Amino acid sequence: MLICFFSGGINYVIFFSKSIFGVAGAPESSASSVIIVGFVQFAGTLVSGALVDRVGRRILLIISSSFMGVSLSGIGVFFYLKDTDKYISGMTSWLPLVSLMVYIVAYSIGKSPYNLYNFFGFNT
Repeated sequence: MLICFFSGGINYVIFFSKSIFGVAGAPESSASSVIIVGFVQFAGTLVSGALVDRVGRRILLIISSSFMGVSLSGIGVFFYLKDTDKYISGMTSWLPLVSLMVYIVAYSIGKSPYNLYNFFGFNT
């Protein structure tokens, strides 16, 4: 279970989210973007508790991993466009914030330790 927890990269995303938003030049300030991400993480965790028993843990894990990959790809595309001077300020300034929110919701729904704890049969 511990290996699954660290394989998602959520610690790096949370710890460096202010730096990511600062380098990305998000339209909001870095601090307000981090607050938005925190609220999204809280909401995703609340939703995941209701979805686990209804949808199934395996399906949520597959969906979660897929959306995590897509959102990290979005962040990668953003920084690639920025580094190659193909950066379009109006079109891509929202991409880091949306990508990180999708990543955190996807993580909360499928790969979070709460859901993995239930997946391995340690229900309380």
